[in-house]
Amino acid sequence: MDLLKQIDENELNYLNYNQIIEVLAELNNSSFEKIKKEIDLLLLDGKLINTSKKKIATAKKCGILEGTITITKKGYGFFIPDDKSVPDIFVSIDNLNGAMHNDRVVVQKGFEKSGAKLDGKVLKILSHGLNVCVGKVETITTNFATIVPDNKRVNKITVRTDNLLGAKKGDKVVVKLTKYNAKLPEGKVIEVLLSDNPVNVDVLSIVREFELYEEFPKEVLVAADKVQTELKPEDYKGREDLRHLNTFTIDGEDARDFDDAISIEECEDGTMLLGVHIADVGHYVKFEGTLDREAFKRGTSTYFPNAVFPMLPKQLSNGICSLNEKVDRLTLSCFMKIDKNGNVVSHKLCESVINSKARLTYTKATKMLEGDEELCKQYDYIIDDLKKMEKLCLTLEKVRNNRGSLNFEIPEPKIILDENLEIERFEKRPNTISDRIIESFMLIANETVAKEFATRKLPFVYRVHDKPDSEKLENFSDFASAFGLNFKGDFENISAKKLQKFIDSIPEEKRTIINKVLLRSMQKAKYDSECLGHYGLGAEFYCHFTSPIRRYPDLTIHRIIKEFLHKDLTKERINRLKTFVGQSAVQSSQREAISDKAEILVDEYFKARYMKKLEGEVFEGVISGVTDRGIYVELPNTCEGFISVYNLPDKFYNFVDTKLLLAGPSSQFRIGDKIKIKVSSVDLESRKVDFIYIDPKKRNKKKCEKEL
Repeated sequence: MDLLKQIDENELNYLNYNQIIEVLAELNNSSFEKIKKEIDLLLLDGKLINTSKKKIATAKKCGILEGTITITKKGYGFFIPDDKSVPDIFVSIDNLNGAMHNDRVVVQKGFEKSGAKLDGKVLKILSHGLNVCVGKVETITTNFATIVPDNKRVNKITVRTDNLLGAKKGDKVVVKLTKYNAKLPEGKVIEVLLSDNPVNVDVLSIVREFELYEEFPKEVLVAADKVQTELKPEDYKGREDLRHLNTFTIDGEDARDFDDAISIEECEDGTMLLGVHIADVGHYVKFEGTLDREAFKRGTSTYFPNAVFPMLPKQLSNGICSLNEKVDRLTLSCFMKIDKNGNVVSHKLCESVINSKARLTYTKATKMLEGDEELCKQYDYIIDDLKKMEKLCLTLEKVRNNRGSLNFEIPEPKIILDENLEIERFEKRPNTISDRIIESFMLIANETVAKEFATRKLPFVYRVHDKPDSEKLENFSDFASAFGLNFKGDFENISAKKLQKFIDSIPEEKRTIINKVLLRSMQKAKYDSECLGHYGLGAEFYCHFTSPIRRYPDLTIHRIIKEFLHKDLTKERINRLKTFVGQSAVQSSQREAISDKAEILVDEYFKARYMKKLEGEVFEGVISGVTDRGIYVELPNTCEGFISVYNLPDKFYNFVDTKLLLAGPSSQFRIGDKIKIKVSSVDLESRKVDFIYIDPKKRNKKKCEKEL
């Protein structure tokens, strides 16, 4: 029973203590004592408030809210309530009460002091959002040093000289906060960032803000060293021996760990028996052990142009857990019998052992399907299976397309660095037939596994994706109309199939930029303990099963699958798992968001270094963003820069947010327009790139004057 909801819905706020208990007891057909205990707990937790007139009301009714505080560079804050129906609340510097950037806080809105009504005041700090800061040692005196954080939302940090860890003036350091105060934070140095290459220091300065580490703690490495490096005879017991199957892996050229292998057989009835075999990481990473705790903490592997920060030590990820060529490996296999229409008519999950017959790359597999004679001869024992896989892939793609799986077709660039950690080139991430084969097979395996456990109503971690925000879709509709595109309908209940039909109607030359705007209306996929469906894939059931080496949710559900196969899911165990899958889903979603943000910022840093060398150069780009402050322009190499509204031709502009348009008396700038720019300046510390707009009217005028 949700007593808080009942109090609000039945207008019970501001009754006295006994009155409110009596009414709730009657509403719930419960005893006075039972409701009293619940009310006392809610009062203790701050969910209910004792008002000054000895009445009781919900915290929401009293204007008391929980949420996160965001501090601006000027020092004041904005409170973002957990309750999304409440708008953000301004909090002045004087009413922060020591709260720092990203802290979880309790705020009272409409706070009054000395007759002046303020927007909000922090009443209580629930938890701190910042544990560490990266900064530069500014001054060192006899007893204290001052650190200037890279994060401009944090004031200078005081550190005792005996807590400097040997850092000198000008060094970049990582500081662990020990005293949380917005005006006078204190801390101690836990790492001095030193390197022969300043690029490494700059990259580490970014990633340490997210508490990401390439190295593992000593106790984790010790545990990893204890993991077996070869299979033992007892490891084979109770497993299906699939070493006779023609299994193989297809991955990128630079891949070092292989957590999925595939096999295919054509059945007598014309169906295809697809096998997706995933590394049995759970066999080695025991639940709540040292390795598992570290994996849970990291949540995911993080990928940068110059490094990988893995979820598991390489002894496992590149060793016993990797499905290397021509060695026996333990796996969890998902066999799916698929008919000619792409329907999974039956499936089977089992613990297994495989022996991969080949390590193919996407390039090799694609060339083989295109008829490369030398490769087909070298892998003559695979080519027939590869052709069957191609046919099945096309069938599965057709199924996904028909049900409305979204394909935004936004190119993903890959940054290639040289030996000096400078950008050598940008590569477009390929989407070859072999890439698509692996994608299709992993998707169908993820769907099949999710459906199995959702149907059984067992605790599980699902990958979920909610429908788009209807208000944002309405705004997008206005934007699309400016391009002559008709995007209308019931935005509350728009189907993925209808959305994909619209995407297909966009002219090819405008598709990328329009799809980027449309993508902003989409919700972000996350992990959840409930099977809520995946809008973007048009899938009712979906989970992440195929990458336990680099994603913790996959490892979580592998353990559940194994316990299910061993019939170990007792009632007591199921109850415990219900709690854990919820924790795993929340932690994994949070760590994924942190990892994504770190990857974006590091990419921005390398792009800024690249553009630094091009200061003064002229390029043609496309307007990729429009705000009331100016426009963002993306170059063909995917680097982006900003042009301030003050550096545009007209003195005054009207920002039309629904159409992403800046309109002036003699010029206008709309997202998707092509313009010429000059690279003005690059600030590596803030990763900010500024452009200057080259006005074609002025250029033509100068040309005419010269000709005269």
